[in-house]
Amino acid sequence: MALYLVTGQPGHGKTAYAIDKAFAFKKEGREIYAHGIKDFDYERAGWKHLEDPTKWQDCPDGAVIILDECYTVFPNRNPGAKVPEHVEPMARHRHRGFDFILIAQQGLQLDPFLRGLYEEHCHVRQTSIMKSKTKLKKWDAYQGNVAGPCGNIVDWVRPKYVFDYYTSTTLVTTKRSIPTWVKMVGIGVLIILGAMYYLKHSYSAKIDKINEEASTTHSGTGVTGASAKGAPGPRTYDTPTDYAKAHVARFATMPWTAPIYDGGAPAGQPQLYCMSSLAGNDAGGHHREASCSCMTEQGTKYDMSQPECRTVARNSTPYNPYKQPVAPPPPYVPPVDQVHDQVAAAPGALIGSTSRASGTFPESKPYQTSTTIPDTTAQL
Repeated sequence: MALYLVTGQPGHGKTAYAIDKAFAFKKEGREIYAHGIKDFDYERAGWKHLEDPTKWQDCPDGAVIILDECYTVFPNRNPGAKVPEHVEPMARHRHRGFDFILIAQQGLQLDPFLRGLYEEHCHVRQTSIMKSKTKLKKWDAYQGNVAGPCGNIVDWVRPKYVFDYYTSTTLVTTKRSIPTWVKMVGIGVLIILGAMYYLKHSYSAKIDKINEEASTTHSGTGVTGASAKGAPGPRTYDTPTDYAKAHVARFATMPWTAPIYDGGAPAGQPQLYCMSSLAGNDAGGHHREASCSCMTEQGTKYDMSQPECRTVARNSTPYNPYKQPVAPPPPYVPPVDQVHDQVAAAPGALIGSTSRASGTFPESKPYQTSTTIPDTTAQL
């Protein structure tokens, strides 16, 4: 025999939970007395209506008494005030086998004398956006802070049959908030869908551009003539600008990558020769900035950026897999008769070897000297 306290905000299902619990007692053969349930069909449910809930002691032994909005029966009072006559016997309800199911929005609305008598406190709260799904937090004693931690939390689905016996809240103004994790999942899905749409649109635009360029390059009529039906012909371009763009290399250091060379067999491919000079003074003492220029094998100037030009000047052009290897020409070998004629006709002269006669080569004339010896006396 126990006192059960069921709390919760309006519209969260506390009355439905209490009625379902009372029907479980009825299946055990207990008599059910109720008061305060709106528009309850007592005859259909097989319950009895308790006209004056303060006279609960007039009920037969072993009865189950369910009181909705019971703060009207056991209102809160000053702890120093006298305990009402119908409240004080609640401490001895076990003697006659009574079970009480008290329904209120919060335990503080009820008489403080009852707080030490509850054997189960169940707080009902609907946290899901699904109306039929509700959280039940249960304690084995009165709990003043229903928002605090609880070791016994269960999900409870409101049984539909209980609404056949009474009228629930006609107007629920409590707004159900969507859980944060649901919001985050929704935002994540929107971001992913947006990214997928952007990537699809971006790649579709690039593919369309490539197809358009290919169509412009390989089909249509233009300034260079028309292709014959059934046979390949020269490329045609719609405008002179398109024709000029076809000669612009995709990579400045590799002029053969221009679209004009795509799929064709050109007579030759440009070869670059670049020369780079650092900043400094020239032979005339004038300061010159760093510069780099490139020429083709035809002696024409080829424009490219300075960094690319210096790269080619320092490291040469990248490897060209489309260039045909050229074998060096064989050495020239003259005919045999021509070789003999050249040897016979070679001019020559013999030089004899004789002793050179004196005076035939410029020589220095003999140098003549004179020596004078003075008289030797004591007077020098």
